[in-house]
Amino acid sequence: MKHVLLSLILIGNGIYSSFAQTGTVAHFSKVSHTQGNLSIPLSNQGFFGYVGETTQPGMVFSGAPYEGNGALYHVTLAADGEAAGTVRFAPADPNFFAGETTARFGTSALDLGDRNGDGNPDYLVGAPGVQPFGALIYMYSNGDVFNYTMIDLPSEFQEAVAQIGEFLALDAEAILINTASGAGKIYRCTLSENGELTLLETIGSDHPLLAPKLESGDRFGTGLSVADMNNDGITDILCGAVGDDDQGADFGAVYVLIRDGSGAIQSVRKYSRFEGDFGGFLNTDDDFGISVRSIGDLDQNGIVDLAVGAPGDDDGGLDIGSIWILFIREDGTVLDERKINRLAGNFTGDINFQDRFGTRLAVIGDHDGDGTNDLAVGSIEDDDGGTNRGAFFSIFIEHCPAPSGLFGFEIDGAAVQFTAEGGPTYSHIWNFDDGGYSQLQNPVYTYQSTGTFWVCLAINSDCGGDNYCQNVQISTLSVEDRWAESVRIYPNPSSTFVELRWPDDVSLIRFLDITGKEVLSYIPQGNSNRLETSDFQVGLYIVEFSGLSHKAVRKWSKIR
Repeated sequence: MKHVLLSLILIGNGIYSSFAQTGTVAHFSKVSHTQGNLSIPLSNQGFFGYVGETTQPGMVFSGAPYEGNGALYHVTLAADGEAAGTVRFAPADPNFFAGETTARFGTSALDLGDRNGDGNPDYLVGAPGVQPFGALIYMYSNGDVFNYTMIDLPSEFQEAVAQIGEFLALDAEAILINTASGAGKIYRCTLSENGELTLLETIGSDHPLLAPKLESGDRFGTGLSVADMNNDGITDILCGAVGDDDQGADFGAVYVLIRDGSGAIQSVRKYSRFEGDFGGFLNTDDDFGISVRSIGDLDQNGIVDLAVGAPGDDDGGLDIGSIWILFIREDGTVLDERKINRLAGNFTGDINFQDRFGTRLAVIGDHDGDGTNDLAVGSIEDDDGGTNRGAFFSIFIEHCPAPSGLFGFEIDGAAVQFTAEGGPTYSHIWNFDDGGYSQLQNPVYTYQSTGTFWVCLAINSDCGGDNYCQNVQISTLSVEDRWAESVRIYPNPSSTFVELRWPDDVSLIRFLDITGKEVLSYIPQGNSNRLETSDFQVGLYIVEFSGLSHKAVRKWSKIR
């Protein structure tokens, strides 16, 4: 049973920033039966919105697999993300699926490029509802007409509940095909020009790196795609496992299979509630990982980031759906995450109960030219114009880099000039590790003693924030600094007394409260004394030690 925490989620929505942040939504358009200029009417219960990439700029697939035996739409996108043109494809022969009524043609599709040189691309389309194992249909172009051929599946594909054709991906010259059998598998194959499928490799729970992680029902292989995730020039395999049970039943997970030059899997990364430093809130049946795409290096740290669908997410209502943007560190773990849904990520699209926003994702490139890749996001049970007709959103991802937190410094004796990035909306909080603080962008701070100090900067802007710390080594002091270094006040904090020590030439000691009001002053004798402080109010005090030509200031806290 799904646990819907609507009241908690609504109350907690304040944790999501309303500021523009990289990975949130800059603007969007909706393409449905009634919105976005779609030129072909959609059907009730068609579930339009199974989006996918094409090799043609500005065009996406959008399957409607429950429109009869299914249909595949090619939608050309206008600059604003609405439809500029629409073409519908489906086998014209009513007997093509041999009496099937729910073949689910269009659930997935691959643009194979122009394989026969006629100037038109050819396609591979999934129909996972064809009994008993699912099916793949080869759409081979002949001028402006397509020939539809059902491919003979290798014997290895013919497993119970295989649902071949639910997810497909291009892997250079090969094709990746998932099966839902057991824990889930990925088949890596070649497809000849005459439509013959040859199995090259099976990737699943038999692999030694996956065996400890996968269990029956995990549905490993959902959301198939490829990307170079570690900048070694070799594409890696991305997929989900929506039935993964880390923390709870069917919370879902994402896998990245890192490959070497021979194509062998050399390491496995997993993002779930227990692995990969993913900190997002998931719940039962969220289907996290049903769609997975690399969206480019959004945060510009040199590592590409991920977009992940979770159409069963319940923020704001049952199965409204979400997508997650995962920012990836160099070591492959999650640095940060953004959530885009009805309540988060600056998205205000009209998604409602059981729309299942995020069922499929497609990267549409930098469609608005702002330097950030954008997405088409399926919302397959949208009700614009009728029940479950479906829709997709063209979502333009915000490019608003958060400050890095990195800072530089130059040391001149005990004085250190610190420098950090800044701007009109920036704030800075420096901690100099000796009790000193500053809120300036580029402060100059003078240390009173030698040593190694762990200096930290917390920096924020409208685009987000970060923290950064590094060591600063103070090895020499001026005459004045050495004089000040000999001033001591301890214990600190203290309650009933405090010990004071000072150089020979100190002529006045003053205690000031935090408003600058003098609380006590006296002319000291010798080089030290014990001062009773029972009558002092609890709080922070500034203690000044004044000499003939030098002055030292210390902070002291009175506690109960």
